[in-house]
Amino acid sequence: MKYNALMAFLLFFVVFFRLSLIIPFLYLAFIPAFFGIMYLVRNFMISMNNGLVSIDRKNLMLLYIFITIFLFCLVFDFFQKNHSFQSYFTVRIFMLFLFSFVPAYYLVNRFIKGDLKLMERILVCSLWVQIVIFFAMYISPELKRLLYTFFGMSDSVNLWEQNAKVRGFGLSGEINFMTPFLMIYMSFFMMKRRYALITLICLTQIVNSNMAVIAAIIGIGCSRLNINIKIATVLVLGILVYSLGAVFFPRFYDEFVSGDGTRTLDILLQQHVFVVGNLDFFNIIFGLQQNISSSIPDIKQSSDMGWVILFNYGGLTFIILFLFLIFTISIATFGVTYQAIIWMLIGIIFNTKGLVLGSNGYFFLSFIYMFLNRVTPSGQSSITNKLGQVSK
Repeated sequence: MKYNALMAFLLFFVVFFRLSLIIPFLYLAFIPAFFGIMYLVRNFMISMNNGLVSIDRKNLMLLYIFITIFLFCLVFDFFQKNHSFQSYFTVRIFMLFLFSFVPAYYLVNRFIKGDLKLMERILVCSLWVQIVIFFAMYISPELKRLLYTFFGMSDSVNLWEQNAKVRGFGLSGEINFMTPFLMIYMSFFMMKRRYALITLICLTQIVNSNMAVIAAIIGIGCSRLNINIKIATVLVLGILVYSLGAVFFPRFYDEFVSGDGTRTLDILLQQHVFVVGNLDFFNIIFGLQQNISSSIPDIKQSSDMGWVILFNYGGLTFIILFLFLIFTISIATFGVTYQAIIWMLIGIIFNTKGLVLGSNGYFFLSFIYMFLNRVTPSGQSSITNKLGQVSK
C-alpha cells in the first residue's frame, strides 16, 4: 500500500506540475505515459475478449468532441504557413491525450482504484511539498537556479534578474500561469478543511501569479466553508497582503494597490488582440488557419490569449468546439452540479490569459476525477458528493 501511495504521488507530481529533466521537452510524463499506454491497451484487450467494452453517454459525447476537434485540426494544419512542429494543433491534441489523459487513466485505475482518501493525501502532500520548495527558493536564489536547471527550466523568465527574487518560486512548467490557480482551487474544493494549508497556498501563490487572486475569490466565494471562516479568511489574507505587499507581493501590490488593477488586462487587449489577415465571412467562421501562439518560435506576431489564438486558427467554429469540449468535460467530471459550472468558468478564465487546449494541469485533473467517477466502488457516494463534503 505504501508503494502504491508513493508511486501515485510521484506520478501525480511530475504530470500535474509538468516537470522535465535537464531539457524542456524531456518530459518526465513520458514515463507514466509509456506504462499507461501499455496498461490501457492491456485493459482494452481484456475487455474486448470479455465483451465488456462500453462507454457511458457523458464520456461518449466527450469522445465525439475530441475526435471532431482532432479531425478539424488535421485538416486545418495543412493550410498553415508555419509548418514547425510546435505550430500543429494536431500535435497539441495528441500531447493532451498522451500527457494528460493516459497518465490520469493509469493513476486512477492502477493506483487509486476509487480510494478517495488516497487521492486527497496525494493532493495534500503535493501542496505541502510545493510550499516547502517555495520557501527554499525564496530564501536561496542559487537553489532556485539549480532546481530550475535540473528540471528543464533553465531558460525560464523567472531566472531573469528582474524576476529572480519576485516570482516563480516552485517546481512547475506552468508556475506563472495555471499552477498557482489550480493549487488554490484544490485547497478549497478537493480536500477536507485545512485552514493553515489554504492560507499558505493563497499567500505563496499570489506571489507567483496575479491570477491566484481570482482563484482565491472563487474559492472563498463559492466553497461551502462556514461564512465566519470565509470572513476570517478574507480579513487575514487582506491584512497580510496589504500590509506586506510592497515587500513580499510586489507584483500584486503594483497591480492592485499602486495601480488600478487593469494593467495586465490593458496589456492583453493592446498587444495580444489581433488577426493576421483580412476578415470576411469565411475567415470569421473558419479562421485564417494560422497558429499565433507565443510558444511558437520565430513568428512575426504572437498572442498569449487563447481566444485570439483559437479565432485566428479556426474562427468561431473552433471556439464553439472548444466551449463544447470544456462544457462536456466539466459535466463528465463533476456531473450536473455547481462545481461543473465553476470548472467550466475556470477553463474560460485560463483561455483568456493563455491557451488552455493542450496537456496541462486543468485537463489532467479533469480526467482524474472523471475516471474516479467511474471506478468509485459501489456503495460509496459519488465523487461529486464527496467533493461537496470535503469543501464544507
